[in-house]
Amino acid sequence: NENDIILDSFAGSGTTAHAVLELNKEDGGNRKFILVEMEDYANTITAERVRRVIKGVKTAKSDLLKKGTGGSFSYFELGDTIEMES
Repeated sequence: NENDIILDSFAGSGTTAHAVLELNKEDGGNRKFILVEMEDYANTITAERVRRVIKGVKTAKSDLLKKGTGGSFSYFELGDTIEMES
């Protein structure tokens, strides 16, 4: 639906975010997404793809990707695990 929150607990390269942003652009929706990625490429690949989808890539073949979808997102890194027994 237009106001859903989509959770992707294995974000990988950020395909879910890309799809949500394009769908919002297409139908004027206000969907939000939460991506979780445990691998060390979360900032360099996953978040970077989302940044480019939002801002646009001038050299892209797709007009939508050239212009960008607009929108915003926040990137967070979790701290160390809390060891309750120590």
